Amino acid sequence: MAFTTPTAEQLALYLGLPEIQGERADLLIAQAVALCETVVTPLPDQATAIVLSVAGRAYVNPQQVSYETIGPMSVQRPQGSG
Repeated sequence: MAFTTPTAEQLALYLGLPEIQGERADLLIAQAVALCETVVTPLPDQATAIVLSVAGRAYVNPQQVSYETIGPMSVQRPQGSG
């Protein structure tokens, strides 16, 4: 079976959201597919799970923010910055 690009509606279901910004979701799904295709082309059918995971993470956390707390100090920084 060939890979089928997930839809914005599938991303909403994956994230458990009652509504989703369709154009934004479509863009993030397309970017996730493009990233996956840098590793393997054509994508296998099972890549749907990876594409939804990547697009979902970008949808709910567009700035890639993470928090680090050490004692009384708290730092916020983009992922991969150090």
